Amino acid sequence: ALWRPVEERIPEDATVTIVGDAAIRGLPFGALVDSRTGRFLIQRNAFAVARSVRDVVGRSESIIAPDGTVLVVGDPEFDTARHPGLERLSSAEDEALAVASMYGKARVLLAGEATVQALREGVGKAAIIHYAGHAVDSLEVRGESSLLLAGGFLTASEVARMRLDGVRLAVLAGCGTSAGGAG
Repeated sequence: ALWRPVEERIPEDATVTIVGDAAIRGLPFGALVDSRTGRFLIQRNAFAVARSVRDVVGRSESIIAPDGTVLVVGDPEFDTARHPGLERLSSAEDEALAVASMYGKARVLLAGEATVQALREGVGKAAIIHYAGHAVDSLEVRGESSLLLAGGFLTASEVARMRLDGVRLAVLAGCGTSAGGAG
């Protein structure tokens, strides 16, 4: 279930860099099996592990994006009545601005500008996407994770259906993005 949503989008022989918390970094990704071929992933792709995206960007020329192809989302406004116990994340706005400053030009969506529609439109033009906000279990679809955005949310299944051919790096920096829990 962890690899399946992305397996068709990663070219054979590409190096896959895993950036996650300690639990994610400790998973034996190479020992996972490609559901299409029955082969171990390590037979298909090389794997690297990094502690942070900054480590990856600092050592890889291939992740540099042309001006205007970086989409950064930070601290989207959300309906606090629908999500009691969650608060706005001012540090996520700071993170988004810091990430955006690493590139010549970036489209930055903060607070009320970070809508589902704006994200959908921006994804099609982006080589790099960085989301800093809440990830929660969906209220509409049991067991479906979602990214909270202004005026709504974007589910994992919606992301899986998006055309992401031009995306070279996607970062989901949310409390529940690696564990599947709310936060």
